Amino acid sequence: MCANFTEWLDGAMAEQEALPLTSPPAFLSSAVTAKLDPIETEVRRLIKKPKPKPKPKPKANATDTNGTATPPPNATASDSTASDSTASDSTPPEPKADADAKPADDEEMPAHDEL
Repeated sequence: MCANFTEWLDGAMAEQEALPLTSPPAFLSSAVTAKLDPIETEVRRLIKKPKPKPKPKPKANATDTNGTATPPPNATASDSTASDSTASDSTPPEPKADADAKPADDEEMPAHDEL
């Protein structure tokens, strides 16, 4: 519907540009409104249509029947311990505070003139 309207409007605009300024217009705004009404009706119908419900995600079985956690299929015991030790050894650096920076609470607000 939108593509058909766009084609019609482009053609009508090309006709209008070809006409001299003193001639009657190639199309009227009422013609544009008449062509847009079915598109607007369809858009309103689509907006009112409820969104589909999301599909429930399958529950991942994190433990075996005996209660032990199952490792990923390609993971080895050394992989999990190596990643745990490197994660605990590294700490994020602390952000540096500027001496000239003011705290957020002390920011100056622009003056407002009272009426």
